[in-house]
Amino acid sequence: MLMILILAVCGLPAAGQDASCGSLDDVAWMEGRWVDEQPGRHTIEEWSRVSDLTMEGIGYLMRPSTGEVRVSETLRLVEMSEEVFFVAYIKSNRMPVPFRLAECGSDFAVFENMAHDFPRRLAYTLNGADSLHVDVSDGEGNGFELSFVKREAPE
Repeated sequence: MLMILILAVCGLPAAGQDASCGSLDDVAWMEGRWVDEQPGRHTIEEWSRVSDLTMEGIGYLMRPSTGEVRVSETLRLVEMSEEVFFVAYIKSNRMPVPFRLAECGSDFAVFENMAHDFPRRLAYTLNGADSLHVDVSDGEGNGFELSFVKREAPE
């Protein structure tokens, strides 16, 4: 069912898509625990590779003073049919939301689903080994940005 949803929403590969963007290895640099520390809230994404074709993740907002998790979503990167999909499982959505890897390089990855209301585009850019910038947008300049730093999980 999920595969049918992904193929129906994302369609065929975009013209000009880099052929090297069809493997999970192309986005393996996303693995780790990434934290965007802002006053009153921390946004955290954690990614781990669980198989040759899957990375699992979690994204959440945490109140640093109490450790209270305010919003969370389950994330997955899946390689199938020579394409990579970012799949978000959000409590407020009945179905998971897939984004197709549309562009990539050794330090960036752009996932898109132009049929979704918001976001439609997730652009990840690695800046050195320990800094990750994420642009979450509607594909037309509206949205927000996150600046993550790689951090080990607290003990």
